[in-house]
Amino acid sequence: MKKQLLTILTIAAVTAGAFAQEKETSPKVSFGVKAGFNQTIITNVDDIVGKSGFHIGGVAEAKFSKRFALQGELLYTSMGGKVESGGFPFTSSYSGKIKMNYIAVPIMAKVFVTNVFNIQAGPQFNFAVKTEGEINGHTGDIGSVVNKFDLGLNAGVGFDFSNNLFLDARAHFGLIDVFKDVPTSNKNFAFMVGVGYKFN
Repeated sequence: MKKQLLTILTIAAVTAGAFAQEKETSPKVSFGVKAGFNQTIITNVDDIVGKSGFHIGGVAEAKFSKRFALQGELLYTSMGGKVESGGFPFTSSYSGKIKMNYIAVPIMAKVFVTNVFNIQAGPQFNFAVKTEGEINGHTGDIGSVVNKFDLGLNAGVGFDFSNNLFLDARAHFGLIDVFKDVPTSNKNFAFMVGVGYKFN
């Protein structure tokens, strides 16, 4: 999976470099806002399943040519997963949530296949601001056992409409384990759909 992601990013970088060489007097910069839905999970943990969440924040786009742009974002985003026991034959059952809320900084290279449709790829830097566990109604901070910094890769598609509205759908692949000192890989994964508006 990581090799496939690196291949995607390499292709995007090479293509972006080619498009960026098109003559342009100066990049067109626009700012905007966005919000959207997350479906997230912490991978490879037996009793953690997916949960829904959200993201909200601001964007800044520098469009260097008709076909290439860079978009930076500052988002508040929720990740984590639901905790569910298997029940029988276990002696007791439990349920709850792992809530990992981050200040996220995605930096996306956007290659426009058409005037509207674009392909996106880039890194996302996550800084944890809420690390909370809930089991059977009891809630507590779990900051001592989780990594406060997370790095991931995003890949997806977007639609930038002529009325300044935009829509994007991305997959986020975490590269750093969520939990410290755990022998198995346990990383954030998210599918995100967002909608926003840019002020020109």
